[in-house]
Amino acid sequence: MDLVAWFQHLGLRFSALMKELFLSENSRMWWVWVFVAFPLFAFVIGVWELRKTGQRVTLRNLFQFVFPSHIYKSKSFKNDLIIVATLYASYAVVLVLLTSIEAKAIIIKLMGYFNSGVLDKLHLSHLKNAAPINLGEHLFFTFLVILSYDFGYTALHYIFHKVPFLWKFHKVHHSAEYLTPVTVVRFHLVEYVLQRVVEGLTIGLVFGVFYYFRPQHIDMYKVFGLSIFGIIFSSIGVFRHTHIWISYGPLSYIFSSPAMHQIHHSKEERHIDKNLAQIFSFWDYLFGTLYVPKERETFAVGLAHDEEWNQTPSKKVLAVHFKA
Repeated sequence: MDLVAWFQHLGLRFSALMKELFLSENSRMWWVWVFVAFPLFAFVIGVWELRKTGQRVTLRNLFQFVFPSHIYKSKSFKNDLIIVATLYASYAVVLVLLTSIEAKAIIIKLMGYFNSGVLDKLHLSHLKNAAPINLGEHLFFTFLVILSYDFGYTALHYIFHKVPFLWKFHKVHHSAEYLTPVTVVRFHLVEYVLQRVVEGLTIGLVFGVFYYFRPQHIDMYKVFGLSIFGIIFSSIGVFRHTHIWISYGPLSYIFSSPAMHQIHHSKEERHIDKNLAQIFSFWDYLFGTLYVPKERETFAVGLAHDEEWNQTPSKKVLAVHFKA
């Protein structure tokens, strides 16, 4: 492949990543969540909060509640943008060089592996069912995919917190001193690559086994043409990396609320290494990392022992994917 063709291929990869990031309902950066759902829901919450504190409900006050100037003019938010832009540019290069590590490629390989006769050796072929797939099976498949994805993410997240070498990469995410919707993809390249690999392995395992026993077309259940995975995971998940407190109350022992993830980013000693799951908080119970707040808490966000991280020159932040 000549240099011109290589850069053309790189451009196509980067374009595909941008489409996946902003145009896929399974992404928490989908334009509908970020530019429509988030502002609308946030304004509704803002009306409630302003009235509760006795402030006037004006458009200016609502806008300041949803988009506080001290957050969106901060060095931390600027670093969010720099890190995310360089992350996807770097990841595009990685995928050009190593296509096989992409999540979709791993899922396809696992599906092929399980349907290549491997499970036939276990004498399971008689359990295959060629009947049409019903609604219950679609929902069960969707649940298994979500469950396996969240377990894989939580386990990897636990390792990144507990292994000092890997924490050097994960601290890039925790270095954000303010949480914004962009912070959700503020990651070091190494961590992001490992996330996508684990995502491919966990989801691919479910796809591979399911397609072996039910060799028909099955996919994530959709509502109004949208993946239920994206709806459940992203519609409220966009608030996980914001300053807006949303708690699930008693349901927090089953589902991880935005408030619980905000606590995960806290610098307070009682909050460090807590609430690692994205969707199901019972994984945190099993890992011993669950922290369910009894009431609204206030705390500073960021690195507990590296407060100067965001004050580094922009050119160093630009190179964050290589300097760690």
